[in-house]
Amino acid sequence: MIMICPILFSLIFFDILVRFQKKTWIMMLYWYFFCMFLMALTPVIAAEKPKGIIRDKDDFSLANFVKHELSRLNVNVLERSMVEHPMECWFKCMDLLSCFSINTASSPDSSSRYWCELLATDKYNASDKFDDNDTLSHHFSIAHPCQVATQCLNGGKCRANYHDNTASCVCLQGYSGNNCQKVAIGLYNRSIILDSQFSASSFRDPYGWPKEGRLYNRYVQHETFGCWRPLYFQAGEYLQVDLLSVKTITGVATQGYPYTDFWVTRYGITYNIDGLTWNIYPHEFTGNSDKDTVVSHDLPIIIEARLIRFVVKAWYEAIFLRAELYAG
Repeated sequence: MIMICPILFSLIFFDILVRFQKKTWIMMLYWYFFCMFLMALTPVIAAEKPKGIIRDKDDFSLANFVKHELSRLNVNVLERSMVEHPMECWFKCMDLLSCFSINTASSPDSSSRYWCELLATDKYNASDKFDDNDTLSHHFSIAHPCQVATQCLNGGKCRANYHDNTASCVCLQGYSGNNCQKVAIGLYNRSIILDSQFSASSFRDPYGWPKEGRLYNRYVQHETFGCWRPLYFQAGEYLQVDLLSVKTITGVATQGYPYTDFWVTRYGITYNIDGLTWNIYPHEFTGNSDKDTVVSHDLPIIIEARLIRFVVKAWYEAIFLRAELYAG
């Protein structure tokens, strides 16, 4: 309805000019700008999903604050002040680009004022600092998908991107997927997948053995590269793992060389059920763009396999690879 308001008044404005006295059309003009103001403050437009926050170079701000009664986020305070009403604290936060949530007093002081704290994070990114039993304050966070849509499983934490109103899950080690729903087969864990279960097309002895191609593995000087490194830098080199029994594979993940900037940028997989026939998976995967970030992919087509090969297609500077498989 608020969106309709300025449009309606625009249509009748010129008619008012002609039909009525000057005072009347001036009042209508005031109403017009009042409706424009309401529209600016209102994030809900028809069936559109409300955005958490909008900030631009012209200093106009919009935010949907969600109240968490009798609670407080105990993090470093960007700015503390006294206000006449908690809503003033909202506007202070919207005007400060580094502010993403606020604490306010739960009740006014003897002079009818509230203390206001502007904070650089929120209850989702600093959940361990959130106190939901503080009788002296209310916490206000900016609404975003973490509150309504993004459910992070297996201990994963939701991270919001306020600028485009999206959210994603940061998964604990051993989990992957949009909601951290996928469980690692365990290549990263030497007690689950033994060194003897790894092999490769070639490897650099002694530091780049196939058994070192485990996600999260680390570089140790004079001991290991912390990843698999083939003897030759050429397309078609592969890292192979034998799962010893047929598993349902739903995802893959890779990292680069933990010591310096070498990584695989594109790879494919081949798989085997019976130890005889190798199948080429019909999709290739984007690899890494730095040495440590885990890049994971859900398989568009889930497969059953015992033996899996990560087949190198392209790389940056040199071929170094750490890998993981996921099920579930």
